[in-house]
Amino acid sequence: MPPSLPSVPDSTAARPHADLPDAARNIDAVEALVERHAGDFPDRADEWRLYVAYLRDFADGEGRLPDTFDGLVAEVFHDLLNAEARPQQ
Repeated sequence: MPPSLPSVPDSTAARPHADLPDAARNIDAVEALVERHAGDFPDRADEWRLYVAYLRDFADGEGRLPDTFDGLVAEVFHDLLNAEARPQQ
């Protein structure tokens, strides 16, 4: 059963994550990362796709996510972002 999606973050409680890559703040870039690494994380890919679909509703016309989602993106896509940051062999 897929995880239940969180409610919209409270903008007064959220703080931008300075260490979050710019690509992680754009839903189109996150979606591309999910598809690029889906084979590396087959047990997580469907969950990530659900989050991408959920988060897309909050992105602006350019695909940018509000800073209030930084914590959620950092937590949910942690493994994916780390995989992207590792040097390619």
